[in-house]
Amino acid sequence: HFGKGTYLAEDAAKMDQYVTADTKEDERYKHLHECLYTSQGMDHPGQVYYTFACRTILGLPVFTKDGRLSSDTAQGEASCPPGLPVFAGDDERELAGIPEVQPSIPFQSMIVECGPAAQGYALQRHREIFITHAAQILPEFVIAYRRE
Repeated sequence: HFGKGTYLAEDAAKMDQYVTADTKEDERYKHLHECLYTSQGMDHPGQVYYTFACRTILGLPVFTKDGRLSSDTAQGEASCPPGLPVFAGDDERELAGIPEVQPSIPFQSMIVECGPAAQGYALQRHREIFITHAAQILPEFVIAYRRE
């Protein structure tokens, strides 16, 4: 948990960690089934999972290892000095202001890097992208897939 916002991933394996199976018996998805399958003359394929492919405006991101303090990236890049708080307040709804910018403008996104827990990383396998304002996200496609 890295704050109150929308979480995105650049790796399908990360997204797959959060999806749940849809079976054709689930009445909650009746309208979705109609749009994706019935209206296309297709049968529901059985156990299927969904995710979105989104176009996202990251703006200037703040990088972090732990979701609390800014850090360098694995490539040594940084959008601000390491060790600064990434959130503007304790409610974790807005990201911190970009240092030395007047008037104050907040970072537009946060990228949580992955690495060894022994080195202070909260994530070990896949990095996450955190957005505080949904207007930065445009869902482009619904992707339906089956696990083999």
